[in-house]
Amino acid sequence: TQENLIASQARLQLQRGLEVWMVDATQADEASAASVDDVLSFWFDGDLDDNYKRKWFPAGDKTGEMQRRVDDAIAERFGATVCAAERGDLDSWRVTSPSSAVALVLLLDQFTRHVYRHHPDRDAKVAAADAAAVLVTERCLATDRRWDLRVPLPHHVFLLMPLRHTQKTVPRLRAALAAMDERRGADEAHAALLGKFQKTTLRCLQDMEGKQHQDGDEILEFHEFTPGDEVMAGMANHPVYQTVERFLRAKLFPADNNGNGNTGSGGNTGGNTGRNESTARSQQSQPRASSSPPPRSIAISLSGGVDSMVLATVLKHLAASLPGARLAVVAMHIDYTNRPGSGAEAAFVEDWCRRHDIVCVVRTIAEVQRGVTPREQYEAESRAIRYGLYKECAAEHGFPAVFVGHHEGDVQENIIANLMRGANLLAVNGMSEEGVVEGVRIWRPMLPHAKDPILEFAHTYGVPYFLDTTPTWSTRGKLRNHLVPLLADMFGDGFLRNLSLLGEDSEQLGDMFERSCMGPFLSGLRLSDAGGYVDCTGFTQQPVLFWSVRCGSCWTGGRCGGGERCGTDGSPSRNKTAPCWWATRWPCSPRSSSRCTGASCVARVFLSTFSRPPPPLP
Repeated sequence: TQENLIASQARLQLQRGLEVWMVDATQADEASAASVDDVLSFWFDGDLDDNYKRKWFPAGDKTGEMQRRVDDAIAERFGATVCAAERGDLDSWRVTSPSSAVALVLLLDQFTRHVYRHHPDRDAKVAAADAAAVLVTERCLATDRRWDLRVPLPHHVFLLMPLRHTQKTVPRLRAALAAMDERRGADEAHAALLGKFQKTTLRCLQDMEGKQHQDGDEILEFHEFTPGDEVMAGMANHPVYQTVERFLRAKLFPADNNGNGNTGSGGNTGGNTGRNESTARSQQSQPRASSSPPPRSIAISLSGGVDSMVLATVLKHLAASLPGARLAVVAMHIDYTNRPGSGAEAAFVEDWCRRHDIVCVVRTIAEVQRGVTPREQYEAESRAIRYGLYKECAAEHGFPAVFVGHHEGDVQENIIANLMRGANLLAVNGMSEEGVVEGVRIWRPMLPHAKDPILEFAHTYGVPYFLDTTPTWSTRGKLRNHLVPLLADMFGDGFLRNLSLLGEDSEQLGDMFERSCMGPFLSGLRLSDAGGYVDCTGFTQQPVLFWSVRCGSCWTGGRCGGGERCGTDGSPSRNKTAPCWWATRWPCSPRSSSRCTGASCVARVFLSTFSRPPPPLP
């Protein structure tokens, strides 16, 4: 076979011109050869960082002494074993186990580089060993085997090394990147090693494709590349693309969906969108009337992270392919100026949008600054600036809503945070596929998808994205880096799916509560600017939950959802830093936190009036 022929040629070339000491080593008794465990223990035992700096890739070794010690140790201890691998005496290691295959690759791909470092025919000998090693790697990567996924991540990294050495090709480099993508997030302890391997492999791929290193290495986790025509032809069949397409068609062409605004994607369309969104389900899903013209544009909040960059790429392709609609794509980017690299990120987003014919609007926030401006004031004012930008751009460009790149993982994190903060059990998701925030309609088409298919889309179709700059000290950073891995370790990876099911149950329970419980009650509610009243006959025995769900909006004429910033009269305030009027006038129960909206307190005071004795007659 071709594999055997290549292997034979490689072995023949390796056996030519061996030095005397190496010839002596090859003639040593087979018992002197090291075992699989010997090879793996020598290379991987000990501290990961220490191995990386002192053994694998010595850094700052100006005299070369550190490198010489490693070379001498490998030549003395594994010289005979390297020769055995070159002759093919250890071919059985290829098929014995995943670990033995890794050991054979180390001998051929790594140890030969140490043994032959100063040999006059070093390049030829190393290339011949690489040719044999890459066959072992490709056998492990075969779809019917996938031995690469059955070894620890550091072993996996070195198993893939032959794909980017002298035998590298574009398909092999892409295979290495794809294999590493499958390990992303699975092993936080080795995340740095994985990131370094991916970055170096990507640069090799760019060199193979004739591309120069791009500006932005300090901000980009993944660089842009142009996939081939055959790869691009499959984009429309990708699950993420199809989900976004169904969603967009349902919103812009409701007649094609039987007048139903649902996307059919299995997501959480409709329903309560959380404390900071409009909670009126009747206003949630309002697809465009089929008789009205399509909008002039569609818009996206583009941060530069993988989620928003993938969504922007899909929207741009869809805007050019939807029948009967010539849509511009508008991207809005906020430069918060909180990090040194934020300016470079804004410049990259602008350039990327320009090259992809996307209208880009960048808003730099200089009025407030994190760490300088008081926290509550900063959060309120930066939020007002962001949604103010959305409204200004909507008026200018005529888009119906703003797309954001939230996915299933964001919902799961929201559920954990909301439960810990005492959220309403009828709305623990905190977000749904459509909502209204600060008067701006928000669309989230990727909620049905986890992070993995979004990353796969980016890596398949060359979508660049920034490094994750979520601070490790932040609530979101602690949740992602510590709490979620801990919960997964305690309850298994399936706990995330259970969180999603809990969120779906909460949405359905909320809908049922609105229809069956609140509907009859609110039908008797009478409101005016002067006040309001409702006939409570038949409802006085309902628990506090019943009254707290709607108390805020009932007592303020529907103008305050409990989570809004309100003026002293309970109406929406222009002063975004003013606390909610209702939340300052009702005592919180001991279980309430500082985030109490006041609704439960209003409900408790309201309920207490039912048990009071009637006033005495005059």
